[in-house]
Amino acid sequence: MSAVPQSDDIVEAQNWYEAQQQGLAAEFHAEFSAMLGKLAETPLIYPVLYREVRRAVWHRFPYLVWYRVQNSNVTVIACTHGWVGPGRISALLRGR
Repeated sequence: MSAVPQSDDIVEAQNWYEAQQQGLAAEFHAEFSAMLGKLAETPLIYPVLYREVRRAVWHRFPYLVWYRVQNSNVTVIACTHGWVGPGRISALLRGR
């Protein structure tokens, strides 16, 4: 798996969850890590949505991981909140 870009959205989310309940940021991070592990093991599990970009949906937290698979290499493009508008997502994907 390619290096995951540090996402301001992820950092902000961890800060927000920790402010809601002590230890919740660690649970958020654990789910993020589990998602990355799942993508490393089964990268084709999610369908292609746009120009070879796939979207993985978290279960506990309302976040999405946007990624590409080329050969056996998984490249994470972004992690976004599930309520991010389609315009921002389109701009994000066009820039990658």
